[in-house]
Amino acid sequence: MAKQNNILEFVSFEHHNELVSLVNLKGELGFLQELDEIYQDVLHAFSVNGDNNVQFMVSIMYLQAHSEFYVGMSQFFKSHISKAFFSLRIAIDASFNAQYFMKNPRDIPAFLEENHPLQKKIFWRIKDYTAKNTKGHSLIQSLIKIHEVASSFAAHSSLQSIVHKYKHVIDTDQKREEVQINYFDAVELRDFLAYYFALLKGHFRVFQFFYNDFFKKEFRIIYPEREKRISDFETKINLKSKQHPLSRKIKSEK
Repeated sequence: MAKQNNILEFVSFEHHNELVSLVNLKGELGFLQELDEIYQDVLHAFSVNGDNNVQFMVSIMYLQAHSEFYVGMSQFFKSHISKAFFSLRIAIDASFNAQYFMKNPRDIPAFLEENHPLQKKIFWRIKDYTAKNTKGHSLIQSLIKIHEVASSFAAHSSLQSIVHKYKHVIDTDQKREEVQINYFDAVELRDFLAYYFALLKGHFRVFQFFYNDFFKKEFRIIYPEREKRISDFETKINLKSKQHPLSRKIKSEK
């Protein structure tokens, strides 16, 4: 087992992994920065009306989704793939919450009040509502599929959450097989890029939901320059996803 001697050494390995990840990405880091700028552009384009519960809640969910984008990508750079997909899963959950509150504003107090009688039921209402209201909404359908993939990595101690933490080494001379285990997720560069663009595409789909279903309709913040930038990014991220696809095993779980 390849292990760290203590937690400080573990943290130092995380910093080392971050540097290696940045080197491996080279010219691809621009995608990360551009998606962040797209998120930030909308974040700073409006002021929330404190008396409007829907505006307040959806804006909070958008902020949570954006913060999980930060957390998830930073975990990815540290070689914690399952943690990165866990953050993507939370970001998608935030979009599900937003959709529900836009359609069911009466349930917002139950979500905000800790001792509200509906507090324990509100989460399951959201999940049930989302599952039953995908017809004609391609973004929600797409997010549900991405959520399923993210959950396979992050929801439990599953195969996908540990598969990159070990590898089999066969010594043909000694006729011996050894299993090497690590605290970090080791992947080939090809798979590293596939996960990178899969995560970015997932977070972009979350952004698109908020932007198309809420910000454009509620605040009418529509500008040709912004629309073009979003459209151009979608074209580029779709192309990169095709150039660096996830493995067949992962895609079969979508």
